[in-house]
Amino acid sequence: MAADDPRDTPPGATTQVVADPEFETELEADGTRRFTLSGGRTLSVAPGAASDEIVELRSAAGLLELRVRLTADGPVLQLEGVKVQLKAADAVSIDCKRFEVHAADGVAVKTEGSLELHSEKEARLSSPEDVRVVGKVIWLN
Repeated sequence: MAADDPRDTPPGATTQVVADPEFETELEADGTRRFTLSGGRTLSVAPGAASDEIVELRSAAGLLELRVRLTADGPVLQLEGVKVQLKAADAVSIDCKRFEVHAADGVAVKTEGSLELHSEKEARLSSPEDVRVVGKVIWLN
């Protein structure tokens, strides 16, 4: 970080806020602070239910692209767009109570390594159409 980066400021120290004439800011009656970015996108911070706060990034056309709801239980992230991509040099890990995926046109899982599916409880595979398993050897039990 640069020497003048506010993230380098020690706790308790003050920083100076400088208005940027190219960075439009609005304060709405409901307490929402809205910033218009140079490309036409808007960034807003609004009070939510209870002690929640909502941070949103919207396109120049007003479409929601990113919402972060800051709740007492932790942040809730919502992304919307034509395409969402994740890329990591090492691993992408998801740890949750329940994981759901819905796709209208299909799901593809591809790996250049091995693939392991494991469940501590019953596992089901169902389809109203044929189910095909192709492999050099198929082991059942």
